[in-house]
Amino acid sequence: MGRAYRSKYDIIADILEAAINGARKTRIMHMANVNYHSFCKYFNILLKEGLIEEFRDSDGGLVYRTTEAGLEHLRIFARLSNQMREKEE
Repeated sequence: MGRAYRSKYDIIADILEAAINGARKTRIMHMANVNYHSFCKYFNILLKEGLIEEFRDSDGGLVYRTTEAGLEHLRIFARLSNQMREKEE
């Protein structure tokens, strides 16, 4: 059996969750289990909207981390998802 369909909001939430502790793009993409095309599409939106921030690690490499605004979006999404699941039961 294949994986259940994920909405764009599920994918965005997965990307934000993967970036909470800071990681490079490839790591975030793999942790969110999303293909390159979809990752680029959503990641660039999140970066532009300030839900993910870019910084340099001690080696000078680019690392990305979920911002406080991104964490707030995750909390709202989780709350709404839980309410929808409860109504479906």
